Amino acid sequence: MRYSHIASKYARALLNVAIELGKQEEYGQMLALVVELYEKTRLFLDDPTQNSTKQVEKIVNFMNQVGLGADKPFWSFLKIIFEKKRQASLPTILEYYKNMKIESQMKIPVILTVAHDLSEEETKAISDFVRHYTKREPVFEVRFDQSLLAGAVIEYEGRTFDVSISGRMRNIVRSVFQKG
Repeated sequence: MRYSHIASKYARALLNVAIELGKQEEYGQMLALVVELYEKTRLFLDDPTQNSTKQVEKIVNFMNQVGLGADKPFWSFLKIIFEKKRQASLPTILEYYKNMKIESQMKIPVILTVAHDLSEEETKAISDFVRHYTKREPVFEVRFDQSLLAGAVIEYEGRTFDVSISGRMRNIVRSVFQKG
């Protein structure tokens, strides 16, 4: 992530303001909308010949039209992002914002990659596993990858646990080639 060290600071600042105003959910929705809008109009919003204030005004006008009116602090946040030419970091800022919001609730964000939907029993087992090692309630972001065949890949706090069939097959192949 090219802007990850900067993106985390912007996300933290926005979350702090959102907490102070009691608008964590609302700011998260507005930020998600801005990211979606950015990704669809990237050529226009990344154009250095465009005035950053006018770009932000167009975004805010669109937000007003869809019923997510930006208040002054959110408008100021966007203005700073665009004046500093950091709009490419918006998707990363959104990811940091989501994770920091979860962590502010004393929970832990977990990326759970699975081949198929998990049963309640499997989900509970994974929740218990994460809770045992982190002492916090997991909040799952579930992703699907059928190349895993079965099992799951669990990621949290920079750790990855691969308990999938394809992961085990890779380990077997690796050990066979290492033994020669």
